[in-house]
Amino acid sequence: MKKIIIVFFISLAICSNFGNSKVSTEQVQNCSVKDFLGEWTFKEYLEGDVYAIFNINIMNDSNNDIIGNYCSISRYGSIIDCSTEKDDNNITGLFINDTIYINFNSFYDQHGYGKAKIYKKKNDNDILIWELGECSGNIYLPLSAILHKKSKEE
Repeated sequence: MKKIIIVFFISLAICSNFGNSKVSTEQVQNCSVKDFLGEWTFKEYLEGDVYAIFNINIMNDSNNDIIGNYCSISRYGSIIDCSTEKDDNNITGLFINDTIYINFNSFYDQHGYGKAKIYKKKNDNDILIWELGECSGNIYLPLSAILHKKSKEE
């Protein structure tokens, strides 16, 4: 049985602010853009059932430029923020100092958009940390999440 680490308390929100969410250099792992590439996943459970799933696919466009897409399913499947096209990218970003800063557009709300940052903690090669930043519109993404490298079976 797969072990899923659940973030302290994850809340799916319509919108959030970055606030002062800074990560000290002691917490961030020294890495390259290649360490972020691939498919990553997060699942939130509520009373034993999967309440939300958040998947992100990160690709390297050129140098430190990032493109990709996400799929967010929340409220037991009643809210789906995903594209019906496999290669429909809604994420652009830039890798700077061991962190990816992204801009995204929502598939759920054509006027929804926002920012987030993704980084790796020291000594955790198979884990990414997601933090939602400023956004506008109906955004159904986790405020923060611990993402695991997606296995081929998933």
